[in-house]
Amino acid sequence: MQQKQWDIQVGNGFYRIDFFHSIIFKPKYKVFVNDEKCNDTSVVLDKIGADYHFEIDGHKCAILFRVISGIKSSFDISIDGISFTTKQNVVLLEKKKRF
Repeated sequence: MQQKQWDIQVGNGFYRIDFFHSIIFKPKYKVFVNDEKCNDTSVVLDKIGADYHFEIDGHKCAILFRVISGIKSSFDISIDGISFTTKQNVVLLEKKKRF
């Protein structure tokens, strides 16, 4: 299981985000905000990765998991569409329609 942690500022508050991710057998994930499990997380899966959406104090947040090649991957977090790492706008995965 992979783990990633961020200490971020959202609005006037400071938050620790913990993300646990496993793709063995069946994809599983957990998001914690200040050590409390975030149950209101939605996920968009795609062949290039996944976006895990949640909110903090009305701000839209997403953990961005991207497959780079083979078993290599990257993680980032966005707050209101801006990358925490690069401070640039992010492109989120689009939800696919199911038929």
